[in-house]
Amino acid sequence: MLSILLFLLFFSIPFSVSQDGIDSEDYNDVVKDPEEVEVNKTHNQVLGVLQAALLKKYDTHRRPVVNGSRTTEVKLFLHITHISIDEKDQSMRVMGHAFMTWTDEFLGWDITKHSVERVQFNRWDVWKPNIKIMNSIEGSEYSFGGNTKVTAVNLGKDKGARMETSPSFNFKLACEFDFYRYPNDINSCPIKFFTPLPMSEVNLKYFESGNKHTMKLVWGTEVTAESKTIVSDYEIITIIGRQFYIGINNNEVTSDAPVISTEYSDYFSLLHSVIFFKRHSPLFFSGILMPSLICATFNTLSFIIPTLSLACYTLMSTMFIQLIFLQDIIKKIPLAMSYSPPCIKFYSLIMISTILSLAIHFIFMILVNCRKEVPESFLGINRIRSYLPDSWKIEKDSLDKSWTTWINTLRPILAAFFLIIYIIAFFDYIVFG
Repeated sequence: MLSILLFLLFFSIPFSVSQDGIDSEDYNDVVKDPEEVEVNKTHNQVLGVLQAALLKKYDTHRRPVVNGSRTTEVKLFLHITHISIDEKDQSMRVMGHAFMTWTDEFLGWDITKHSVERVQFNRWDVWKPNIKIMNSIEGSEYSFGGNTKVTAVNLGKDKGARMETSPSFNFKLACEFDFYRYPNDINSCPIKFFTPLPMSEVNLKYFESGNKHTMKLVWGTEVTAESKTIVSDYEIITIIGRQFYIGINNNEVTSDAPVISTEYSDYFSLLHSVIFFKRHSPLFFSGILMPSLICATFNTLSFIIPTLSLACYTLMSTMFIQLIFLQDIIKKIPLAMSYSPPCIKFYSLIMISTILSLAIHFIFMILVNCRKEVPESFLGINRIRSYLPDSWKIEKDSLDKSWTTWINTLRPILAAFFLIIYIIAFFDYIVFG
Protein backbone atom coordinates (compact mmCIF):
# COMPACT_ATOMS: atom_id res chain seq x y z
CA MET A 1 0.00 0.00 0.00
CA LEU A 2 2.86 2.35 0.84
CA SER A 3 4.51 1.66 -2.52
CA ILE A 4 1.31 2.59 -4.35
CA LEU A 5 1.10 5.95 -2.53
CA LEU A 6 4.72 6.72 -3.32
CA PHE A 7 4.12 5.86 -6.97
CA LEU A 8 1.13 8.22 -7.22
CA LEU A 9 2.99 11.00 -5.41
CA PHE A 10 5.96 10.66 -7.75
CA PHE A 11 3.87 11.10 -10.95
CA SER A 12 1.48 13.78 -9.65
CA ILE A 13 4.17 16.37 -8.78
CA PRO A 14 5.56 16.85 -12.37
CA PHE A 15 2.03 16.91 -13.77
CA SER A 16 1.09 19.82 -11.48
CA VAL A 17 4.20 21.73 -12.43
CA SER A 18 3.52 21.29 -16.12
CA GLN A 19 -0.08 22.43 -15.67
CA ASP A 20 1.09 25.59 -13.98
CA GLY A 21 3.50 26.29 -16.82
CA ILE A 22 1.07 25.92 -19.75
CA ASP A 23 0.01 29.56 -19.67
CA SER A 24 3.37 30.80 -18.45
CA GLU A 25 5.65 30.21 -21.43
CA ASP A 26 6.14 33.95 -21.94
CA TYR A 27 7.45 35.71 -18.89
CA ASN A 28 5.92 39.01 -20.02
CA ASP A 29 2.47 37.45 -20.07
CA VAL A 30 2.80 36.29 -16.50
CA VAL A 31 4.29 39.34 -14.85
CA LYS A 32 1.79 42.22 -15.11
CA ASP A 33 1.38 45.42 -13.23
CA PRO A 34 -1.74 45.08 -11.05
CA GLU A 35 -2.27 48.84 -11.03
CA GLU A 36 -2.21 48.94 -14.86
CA VAL A 37 -4.80 46.17 -15.07
CA GLU A 38 -6.97 47.99 -12.55
CA VAL A 39 -6.69 51.29 -14.46
CA ASN A 40 -7.63 49.62 -17.76
CA LYS A 41 -10.58 47.91 -16.20
CA THR A 42 -11.69 51.14 -14.61
CA HIS A 43 -11.46 53.05 -17.91
CA ASN A 44 -13.43 50.39 -19.77
CA GLN A 45 -15.98 50.30 -17.01
CA VAL A 46 -16.33 54.09 -17.13
CA LEU A 47 -16.89 53.99 -20.89
CA GLY A 48 -19.41 51.20 -20.56
CA VAL A 49 -21.35 52.95 -17.82
CA LEU A 50 -21.27 56.27 -19.70
CA GLN A 51 -22.44 54.72 -22.97
CA ALA A 52 -25.25 52.89 -21.23
CA ALA A 53 -26.35 56.07 -19.48
CA LEU A 54 -26.28 58.15 -22.68
CA LEU A 55 -28.16 55.56 -24.74
CA LYS A 56 -30.68 54.61 -22.06
CA LYS A 57 -33.41 56.94 -23.32
CA TYR A 58 -31.86 57.78 -26.69
CA ASP A 59 -34.08 57.62 -29.78
CA THR A 60 -32.15 57.05 -33.01
CA HIS A 61 -35.14 58.15 -35.12
CA ARG A 62 -35.34 61.59 -33.53
CA ARG A 63 -33.16 64.44 -34.67
CA PRO A 64 -30.62 65.28 -31.95
CA VAL A 65 -32.09 68.67 -31.01
CA VAL A 66 -33.97 69.62 -27.87
CA ASN A 67 -36.02 72.22 -29.72
CA GLY A 68 -37.56 70.66 -32.82
CA SER A 69 -37.60 73.98 -34.68
CA ARG A 70 -33.82 74.15 -34.59
CA THR A 71 -31.89 73.04 -37.71
CA THR A 72 -29.21 70.37 -37.55
CA GLU A 73 -26.17 71.52 -39.51
CA VAL A 74 -24.12 68.73 -41.06
CA LYS A 75 -20.69 69.69 -42.39
CA LEU A 76 -19.00 67.60 -45.07
CA PHE A 77 -15.48 67.36 -46.44
CA LEU A 78 -14.03 64.94 -49.03
CA HIS A 79 -10.55 63.48 -49.29
CA ILE A 80 -10.25 61.61 -52.61
CA THR A 81 -7.72 58.81 -52.98
CA HIS A 82 -8.61 57.31 -56.37
CA ILE A 83 -10.38 58.37 -59.57
CA SER A 84 -11.22 56.17 -62.55
CA ILE A 85 -12.83 57.59 -65.71
CA ASP A 86 -14.77 55.49 -68.22
CA GLU A 87 -15.37 57.56 -71.34
CA LYS A 88 -17.44 54.84 -73.04
CA ASP A 89 -19.90 54.37 -70.17
CA GLN A 90 -19.94 58.10 -69.39
CA SER A 91 -19.15 57.36 -65.76
CA MET A 92 -16.54 58.06 -63.10
CA ARG A 93 -15.59 56.03 -60.05
CA VAL A 94 -14.39 58.03 -57.05
CA MET A 95 -12.95 56.55 -53.86
CA GLY A 96 -11.81 58.17 -50.65
CA HIS A 97 -12.97 59.31 -47.23
CA ALA A 98 -15.76 61.68 -46.26
CA PHE A 99 -15.43 63.64 -43.02
CA MET A 100 -18.74 64.65 -41.43
CA THR A 101 -19.61 66.42 -38.22
CA TRP A 102 -22.80 67.63 -36.52
CA THR A 103 -24.02 68.42 -33.00
CA ASP A 104 -26.04 65.95 -30.91
CA GLU A 105 -27.70 67.81 -28.04
CA PHE A 106 -28.71 64.59 -26.25
CA LEU A 107 -25.24 63.10 -25.77
CA GLY A 108 -23.58 65.61 -23.44
CA TRP A 109 -22.15 64.53 -20.07
CA ASP A 110 -20.40 65.91 -17.02
CA ILE A 111 -16.69 65.45 -17.65
CA THR A 112 -15.83 65.94 -13.98
CA LYS A 113 -17.69 62.76 -13.06
CA HIS A 114 -16.51 60.51 -15.86
CA SER A 115 -13.11 62.00 -16.86
CA VAL A 116 -13.80 61.05 -20.47
CA GLU A 117 -13.76 63.50 -23.39
CA ARG A 118 -14.54 61.14 -26.27
CA VAL A 119 -16.87 58.21 -26.61
CA GLN A 120 -17.31 55.96 -29.65
CA PHE A 121 -20.68 54.62 -30.69
CA ASN A 122 -21.79 52.17 -33.30
CA ARG A 123 -23.48 53.68 -36.32
CA TRP A 124 -26.84 52.16 -35.43
CA ASP A 125 -26.74 53.37 -31.80
CA VAL A 126 -27.00 57.11 -32.54
CA TRP A 127 -28.73 59.41 -35.01
CA LYS A 128 -26.80 59.89 -38.24
CA PRO A 129 -27.65 62.08 -41.26
CA ASN A 130 -28.97 60.18 -44.25
CA ILE A 131 -26.83 61.67 -47.03
CA LYS A 132 -27.45 60.39 -50.55
CA ILE A 133 -25.79 60.79 -53.95
CA MET A 134 -28.13 62.26 -56.55
CA ASN A 135 -26.17 61.17 -59.66
CA SER A 136 -25.07 57.77 -58.42
CA ILE A 137 -25.24 54.82 -60.85
CA GLU A 138 -26.94 52.84 -58.07
CA GLY A 139 -29.76 55.40 -58.05
CA SER A 140 -30.71 58.35 -55.89
CA GLU A 141 -31.46 56.04 -52.96
CA TYR A 142 -27.78 55.16 -52.65
CA SER A 143 -26.34 56.41 -49.36
CA PHE A 144 -22.90 55.98 -47.89
CA GLY A 145 -21.63 55.56 -44.36
CA GLY A 146 -21.39 51.82 -43.88
CA ASN A 147 -20.63 50.57 -40.40
CA THR A 148 -18.18 53.35 -39.55
CA LYS A 149 -18.16 54.22 -35.89
CA VAL A 150 -19.23 57.66 -34.70
CA THR A 151 -17.14 59.56 -32.16
CA ALA A 152 -18.82 61.92 -29.69
CA VAL A 153 -16.66 64.80 -28.44
CA ASN A 154 -18.12 66.28 -25.28
CA LEU A 155 -19.16 69.95 -25.40
CA GLY A 156 -20.78 70.05 -21.99
CA LYS A 157 -23.69 68.42 -20.24
CA ASP A 158 -26.15 71.05 -21.44
CA LYS A 159 -24.54 71.63 -24.87
CA GLY A 160 -24.37 68.04 -26.07
CA ALA A 161 -21.55 66.52 -28.12
CA ARG A 162 -19.91 67.13 -31.46
CA MET A 163 -20.34 63.99 -33.52
CA GLU A 164 -17.54 63.03 -35.91
CA THR A 165 -17.34 60.24 -38.46
CA SER A 166 -15.17 59.51 -41.48
CA PRO A 167 -16.73 56.80 -43.63
CA SER A 168 -15.01 55.48 -46.73
CA PHE A 169 -16.86 55.83 -50.01
CA ASN A 170 -16.79 54.22 -53.42
CA PHE A 171 -19.04 56.19 -55.77
CA LYS A 172 -19.78 55.30 -59.37
CA LEU A 173 -21.18 58.50 -60.80
CA ALA A 174 -23.22 59.13 -63.93
CA CYS A 175 -21.54 61.93 -65.88
CA GLU A 176 -22.00 63.78 -69.14
CA PHE A 177 -18.80 64.00 -71.17
CA ASP A 178 -18.23 65.69 -74.50
CA PHE A 179 -14.87 65.15 -76.20
CA TYR A 180 -15.52 67.32 -79.25
CA ARG A 181 -12.33 69.30 -78.58
CA TYR A 182 -10.13 66.20 -78.62
CA PRO A 183 -7.26 66.17 -77.68
CA ASN A 184 -7.67 69.51 -75.87
CA ASP A 185 -10.97 68.56 -74.26
CA ILE A 186 -11.72 69.58 -70.68
CA ASN A 187 -14.58 67.80 -68.93
CA SER A 188 -16.06 67.57 -65.48
CA CYS A 189 -18.17 65.23 -63.40
CA PRO A 190 -20.21 66.34 -60.37
CA ILE A 191 -20.84 64.63 -57.05
CA LYS A 192 -24.24 65.79 -55.83
CA PHE A 193 -24.85 65.25 -52.11
CA PHE A 194 -28.32 65.79 -50.71
CA THR A 195 -30.54 64.75 -47.85
CA PRO A 196 -34.27 63.96 -48.19
CA LEU A 197 -35.06 66.21 -45.23
CA PRO A 198 -35.80 69.93 -45.77
CA MET A 199 -33.45 72.66 -44.58
CA SER A 200 -35.66 73.30 -41.58
CA GLU A 201 -34.47 69.93 -40.26
CA VAL A 202 -31.06 69.19 -41.85
CA ASN A 203 -28.80 71.67 -43.62
CA LEU A 204 -25.76 70.31 -45.49
CA LYS A 205 -22.76 72.61 -45.50
CA TYR A 206 -19.06 72.55 -46.32
CA PHE A 207 -16.39 72.97 -43.68
CA GLU A 208 -15.26 76.51 -42.87
CA SER A 209 -11.90 75.78 -44.53
CA GLY A 210 -13.54 76.33 -47.90
CA ASN A 211 -15.38 74.50 -50.63
CA LYS A 212 -12.27 72.92 -52.12
CA HIS A 213 -11.76 69.26 -51.27
CA THR A 214 -8.42 67.49 -51.24
CA MET A 215 -7.03 64.77 -53.49
CA LYS A 216 -4.07 62.53 -52.85
CA LEU A 217 -4.12 59.90 -55.57
CA VAL A 218 -0.51 58.83 -55.03
CA TRP A 219 1.40 58.88 -51.79
CA GLY A 220 3.40 62.08 -51.53
CA THR A 221 1.54 63.75 -54.40
CA GLU A 222 -1.25 66.25 -53.89
CA VAL A 223 -3.11 68.10 -56.61
CA THR A 224 -2.17 71.75 -56.35
CA ALA A 225 -1.72 74.63 -58.74
CA GLU A 226 1.88 73.57 -59.29
CA SER A 227 1.58 69.79 -59.47
CA LYS A 228 -1.05 67.89 -61.43
CA THR A 229 -2.01 64.25 -61.19
CA ILE A 230 -2.23 62.05 -64.28
CA VAL A 231 -4.64 59.12 -64.21
CA SER A 232 -4.57 56.94 -67.33
CA ASP A 233 -5.39 59.22 -70.30
CA TYR A 234 -6.48 62.14 -68.16
CA GLU A 235 -4.97 64.82 -66.00
CA ILE A 236 -6.95 65.80 -62.92
CA ILE A 237 -7.10 69.57 -62.67
CA THR A 238 -8.99 70.24 -59.45
CA ILE A 239 -12.17 69.62 -57.50
CA ILE A 240 -14.34 72.45 -56.25
CA GLY A 241 -17.60 72.56 -54.36
CA ARG A 242 -20.61 74.84 -54.39
CA GLN A 243 -23.77 74.84 -52.32
CA PHE A 244 -27.18 74.99 -53.95
CA TYR A 245 -30.75 74.96 -52.73
CA ILE A 246 -33.59 73.11 -54.45
CA GLY A 247 -37.17 74.24 -54.10
CA ILE A 248 -39.45 71.47 -52.88
CA ASN A 249 -42.51 72.73 -54.77
CA ASN A 250 -41.03 74.06 -58.04
CA ASN A 251 -37.66 72.18 -58.20
CA GLU A 252 -35.94 75.53 -58.71
CA VAL A 253 -32.17 75.40 -58.16
CA THR A 254 -30.54 78.50 -56.72
CA SER A 255 -27.24 79.38 -55.08
CA ASP A 256 -28.83 82.01 -52.84
CA ALA A 257 -29.62 80.69 -49.39
CA PRO A 258 -33.07 81.41 -47.96
CA VAL A 259 -32.96 84.49 -45.76
CA ILE A 260 -36.09 83.94 -43.69
CA SER A 261 -36.09 80.90 -41.43
CA THR A 262 -39.69 80.15 -42.38
CA GLU A 263 -38.49 79.46 -45.95
CA TYR A 264 -36.20 76.65 -44.82
CA SER A 265 -39.03 74.15 -45.01
CA ASP A 266 -39.46 74.93 -48.74
CA TYR A 267 -35.90 73.99 -49.78
CA PHE A 268 -33.49 71.08 -49.79
CA SER A 269 -29.76 71.69 -49.36
CA LEU A 270 -27.47 70.33 -52.08
CA LEU A 271 -23.67 70.11 -52.07
CA HIS A 272 -22.40 70.18 -55.65
CA SER A 273 -18.75 69.06 -55.86
CA VAL A 274 -17.25 69.01 -59.36
CA ILE A 275 -14.09 67.19 -60.51
CA PHE A 276 -12.40 68.84 -63.51
CA PHE A 277 -10.02 66.92 -65.75
CA LYS A 278 -8.43 67.26 -69.17
CA ARG A 279 -6.96 64.78 -71.61
CA HIS A 280 -3.32 63.84 -71.31
CA SER A 281 -2.07 62.98 -74.82
CA PRO A 282 1.68 63.63 -75.14
CA LEU A 283 1.90 61.46 -78.28
CA PHE A 284 -0.76 63.34 -80.22
CA PHE A 285 1.80 65.43 -82.11
CA SER A 286 3.96 62.49 -83.19
CA GLY A 287 1.09 60.04 -83.69
CA ILE A 288 -1.58 62.14 -85.43
CA LEU A 289 -0.52 65.70 -86.16
CA MET A 290 2.92 65.00 -87.65
CA PRO A 291 1.66 62.33 -90.13
CA SER A 292 -1.09 64.74 -91.17
CA LEU A 293 1.40 67.52 -91.87
CA ILE A 294 3.67 65.13 -93.79
CA CYS A 295 0.76 63.97 -95.95
CA ALA A 296 -0.26 67.58 -96.59
CA THR A 297 3.31 68.33 -97.69
CA PHE A 298 3.34 65.37 -100.08
CA ASN A 299 0.02 66.49 -101.55
CA THR A 300 1.44 69.94 -102.24
CA LEU A 301 4.71 68.61 -103.68
CA SER A 302 2.84 66.28 -106.03
CA PHE A 303 1.91 69.32 -108.16
CA ILE A 304 5.59 70.33 -108.43
CA ILE A 305 7.05 66.92 -109.32
CA PRO A 306 8.05 67.08 -113.03
CA THR A 307 6.48 63.80 -114.18
CA LEU A 308 2.81 62.97 -113.74
CA SER A 309 3.42 59.26 -113.17
CA LEU A 310 5.78 59.96 -110.25
CA ALA A 311 3.23 62.38 -108.81
CA CYS A 312 0.54 59.67 -108.96
CA TYR A 313 2.80 57.16 -107.20
CA THR A 314 3.53 59.73 -104.51
CA LEU A 315 -0.16 60.42 -103.93
CA MET A 316 -1.05 56.73 -103.78
CA SER A 317 1.69 56.17 -101.18
CA THR A 318 0.38 59.14 -99.22
CA MET A 319 -3.14 57.71 -99.25
CA PHE A 320 -1.83 54.36 -98.02
CA ILE A 321 -0.06 56.08 -95.11
CA GLN A 322 -3.21 57.99 -94.21
CA LEU A 323 -5.31 54.83 -94.16
CA ILE A 324 -2.86 53.21 -91.74
CA PHE A 325 -2.95 56.13 -89.33
CA LEU A 326 -6.73 56.47 -89.73
CA GLN A 327 -7.18 53.04 -88.19
CA ASP A 328 -5.13 54.06 -85.16
CA ILE A 329 -7.13 57.28 -84.78
CA ILE A 330 -10.46 55.45 -84.87
CA LYS A 331 -9.32 53.08 -82.11
CA LYS A 332 -8.08 55.88 -79.89
CA ILE A 333 -10.60 58.66 -80.29
CA PRO A 334 -13.65 58.59 -77.95
CA LEU A 335 -17.15 58.36 -79.36
CA ALA A 336 -18.90 60.67 -76.89
CA MET A 337 -18.89 63.78 -79.07
CA SER A 338 -21.51 66.29 -80.06
CA TYR A 339 -19.67 66.78 -83.36
CA SER A 340 -16.32 65.98 -84.95
CA PRO A 341 -13.29 67.48 -83.19
CA PRO A 342 -11.07 69.96 -85.10
CA CYS A 343 -8.18 67.52 -85.47
CA ILE A 344 -10.44 64.97 -87.18
CA LYS A 345 -11.75 67.67 -89.51
CA PHE A 346 -8.17 68.58 -90.40
CA TYR A 347 -7.29 64.93 -91.03
CA SER A 348 -10.44 64.44 -93.13
CA LEU A 349 -9.60 67.52 -95.19
CA ILE A 350 -6.16 66.12 -95.99
CA MET A 351 -7.63 62.75 -96.99
CA ILE A 352 -10.20 64.38 -99.27
CA SER A 353 -7.52 66.59 -100.82
CA THR A 354 -5.32 63.53 -101.42
CA ILE A 355 -8.10 61.75 -103.28
CA LEU A 356 -8.89 64.92 -105.22
CA SER A 357 -5.21 65.46 -106.13
CA LEU A 358 -4.90 61.88 -107.31
CA ALA A 359 -8.02 62.22 -109.46
CA ILE A 360 -6.69 65.49 -110.95
CA HIS A 361 -3.39 63.84 -111.91
CA PHE A 362 -5.19 60.90 -113.49
CA ILE A 363 -7.15 63.39 -115.61
CA PHE A 364 -3.91 65.17 -116.51
CA MET A 365 -2.38 61.89 -117.71
CA ILE A 366 -5.41 61.23 -119.92
CA LEU A 367 -5.25 64.74 -121.41
CA VAL A 368 -1.52 64.49 -122.12
CA ASN A 369 -2.00 61.24 -124.05
CA CYS A 370 -4.84 62.58 -126.17
CA ARG A 371 -3.98 64.25 -129.52
CA LYS A 372 -6.45 67.09 -129.33
CA GLU A 373 -5.36 70.66 -128.74
CA VAL A 374 -6.40 72.81 -125.83
CA PRO A 375 -9.66 74.71 -126.49
CA GLU A 376 -9.30 78.46 -127.01
CA SER A 377 -11.31 79.18 -123.87
CA PHE A 378 -8.65 77.37 -121.78
CA LEU A 379 -5.64 79.20 -123.23
CA GLY A 380 -6.09 82.27 -121.03
CA ILE A 381 -4.24 80.47 -118.27
CA ASN A 382 -1.01 80.64 -120.30
CA ARG A 383 -0.67 84.29 -119.35
CA ILE A 384 0.47 83.19 -115.93
CA ARG A 385 3.59 81.56 -117.40
CA SER A 386 5.48 84.84 -117.28
CA TYR A 387 5.15 84.87 -113.48
CA LEU A 388 6.42 81.30 -113.04
CA PRO A 389 10.04 80.37 -112.18
CA ASP A 390 12.37 79.80 -115.14
CA SER A 391 12.57 76.07 -114.49
CA TRP A 392 8.81 75.79 -115.02
CA LYS A 393 8.62 77.86 -118.21
CA ILE A 394 8.25 76.29 -121.66
CA GLU A 395 10.01 78.33 -124.33
CA LYS A 396 8.77 76.50 -127.42
CA ASP A 397 5.88 78.37 -129.01
CA SER A 398 4.77 75.21 -130.79
CA LEU A 399 3.64 73.84 -127.44
CA ASP A 400 1.43 76.83 -126.57
CA LYS A 401 -1.73 74.92 -127.52
CA SER A 402 -0.68 71.52 -126.19
CA TRP A 403 -2.09 69.96 -123.05
CA THR A 404 1.42 69.54 -121.64
CA THR A 405 2.01 73.30 -121.68
CA TRP A 406 -1.40 73.97 -120.22
CA ILE A 407 -0.98 71.36 -117.43
CA ASN A 408 2.53 72.54 -116.54
CA THR A 409 1.10 76.03 -116.15
CA LEU A 410 -1.86 74.88 -114.04
CA ARG A 411 -0.03 72.54 -111.63
CA PRO A 412 1.94 75.25 -109.74
CA ILE A 413 -1.30 77.19 -109.36
CA LEU A 414 -2.97 74.15 -107.82
CA ALA A 415 0.05 73.61 -105.55
CA ALA A 416 -0.29 77.17 -104.23
CA PHE A 417 -4.05 76.71 -103.85
CA PHE A 418 -3.73 73.53 -101.75
CA LEU A 419 -0.92 75.06 -99.69
CA ILE A 420 -3.10 78.04 -98.79
CA ILE A 421 -5.99 75.71 -97.90
CA TYR A 422 -3.73 73.65 -95.61
CA ILE A 423 -2.34 76.72 -93.85
CA ILE A 424 -5.81 78.14 -93.23
CA ALA A 425 -7.11 74.77 -92.01
CA PHE A 426 -4.11 74.28 -89.71
CA PHE A 427 -4.64 77.58 -87.93
CA ASP A 428 -8.42 77.19 -87.87
CA TYR A 429 -8.61 73.58 -86.65
CA ILE A 430 -5.36 73.04 -84.75
CA VAL A 431 -4.07 76.37 -83.48
CA PHE A 432 -7.34 78.20 -82.76
CA GLY A 433 -9.66 75.18 -82.79
